[in-house]
Amino acid sequence: MTSDVKAILFLSCIAILSMLFQPVLGHAQSNLSEMEQAQTMEQGIFFGGGATQYDQCVARGFITPGNQKAEDVVRSFIKRSEQSAQNEKAKESFVYFQKGWDLVKQKIVELGPKHWEDNCAEINRIWNNYEKILNSKQ
Repeated sequence: MTSDVKAILFLSCIAILSMLFQPVLGHAQSNLSEMEQAQTMEQGIFFGGGATQYDQCVARGFITPGNQKAEDVVRSFIKRSEQSAQNEKAKESFVYFQKGWDLVKQKIVELGPKHWEDNCAEINRIWNNYEKILNSKQ
């Protein structure tokens, strides 16, 4: 298991733990169960984190830029999904998606130059799969 996979699994655990301790931490009540909150945060970690890493690889010159920044693709997905949400519970889920993405962004900032050099080809492959998923949910 690579260090990147370990980091993502670690962040997923943090997301789940933060949901479990939500009452202790004084967060507002939610229409989503703790499990739904954690699952949605995990999606934010994977899709948002993948987009952030992809854009970092482009910015560092390891990947040729596409038509649109990856983070913009995710933001567009969130906006479309919120607009088509059938109820408040569905709309609220994107708050937790963003929380997961914000959490992983903090970790991505800490990655050193060697990470980008060693992993951008794999990040490109993963992002291409994520982009297909996000675009198929239009």
